[in-house]
Amino acid sequence: FQPSINDYTQDYKSSFVMGLDFDISERFTVAIEFSHAYDEDPPDNAFKKDQSLITMFRYNFIN
Repeated sequence: FQPSINDYTQDYKSSFVMGLDFDISERFTVAIEFSHAYDEDPPDNAFKKDQSLITMFRYNFIN
């Protein structure tokens, strides 16, 4: 949560990130990450809300 110094009731930003890792094997992992950002007073041509869902595949070459 990041309020504006001048007007903390009308202009603020917040963000949230959450991730989960699933170990498929000793070397292979599937990860999912969700992020959400909100800006009460965004710049022109920008949205107030921004969300993303990312899927990652990781392989560990070093044991």
